[in-house]
Amino acid sequence: MAKIVDKFNDYDLNLIYPTDEEKKNKISCAVNTNEFLFYSNNPESVYYKDFADSGKFFCRETVKGNGQIYTWHRNEYEGTITSLILMYNPTDKEIEINFTNIGTTIDPNWISDVYAWRDYLTAANSPIKITLSPYEYANIFSRQIPALCNFGVISRVSITDKQGNPAAITFFDLAYVDETKSGNATEPAQASVTGNKADPHRGVGAGFYETFTLNLSMSSSEQNEAKVVSFGKDKTTDTSNDGDSFDGKDLIQMTDSSGQIKIKGLAGNYGVQMDVRLKFTNNTGNTGNFKVVMSSSGGVIYPFVSLDGVFAYPGRRIETAKVLMEMIDLGTIENGKSVSVNFFTALTAVSTAPF
Repeated sequence: MAKIVDKFNDYDLNLIYPTDEEKKNKISCAVNTNEFLFYSNNPESVYYKDFADSGKFFCRETVKGNGQIYTWHRNEYEGTITSLILMYNPTDKEIEINFTNIGTTIDPNWISDVYAWRDYLTAANSPIKITLSPYEYANIFSRQIPALCNFGVISRVSITDKQGNPAAITFFDLAYVDETKSGNATEPAQASVTGNKADPHRGVGAGFYETFTLNLSMSSSEQNEAKVVSFGKDKTTDTSNDGDSFDGKDLIQMTDSSGQIKIKGLAGNYGVQMDVRLKFTNNTGNTGNFKVVMSSSGGVIYPFVSLDGVFAYPGRRIETAKVLMEMIDLGTIENGKSVSVNFFTALTAVSTAPF
């Protein structure tokens, strides 16, 4: 039976990738495009010019039904700011907003949001329910953020009318220094746009949850190597870049209503929950012990898994691309036998794609 490893060892192994036939017939990705992702990561570093005091919000989008909020920024202002999600009911009906699986970040020194993911996946924080009257405003996740701290929110959200039907709401991600100026936000902050596909994003996406089905095996010539499925980045023509096993089809498609960010694919799929369903078959000709390892082919990564409701994080990041961290023990598998495991993960902030 698969289990979280007893010790998170590092490995430096030769990486092998699924063949074209395996990619076509044995690995797949499905995205829940019927649910939304409210995503706010651009501008990533925020200054006084980006705050409500200066008439700006980080992101404003109208969403409907079920989805997820994901925000991530760094306070580069010289003092403490207030961060919050402002909600507005644009309809003539009373609506109810339910927040669950809440995880928040306030950390210095460019630390990732891995512990917010822990709280999200383990439902460590109590759900919050808010009722909004027609055309009413309210806020949630209001927090004081010291200077030079990363801050953000991960949360599931459900928006319905009193009859339980999907309803619409407008979310604003904003911050301010002076509370008397908190209502000044009428325009989007200037996004940091280079045109690069890896630019931080913002806007609303079609889907926040992906299911990866991986039916993999290893042959006798592969038994001391690591078979790799990568995701989170468009495939490139540069063969030195391992790209994405799904040719970018796993990337959530985003729209920035301000019109500043034109690129649609959410590079890295930061903020997206990944449900990995792995069936592994030992075809090496030998009985052996097999492990699930994680890494990035781009650089730094904070690997974690949630397996059978247990969250596992080694407490350290991988500093170097392609160094592998052991995460799940699949156990001893006889030749010709298979083992199946279902676990959850995500690419955290301050990590590098492809994962």
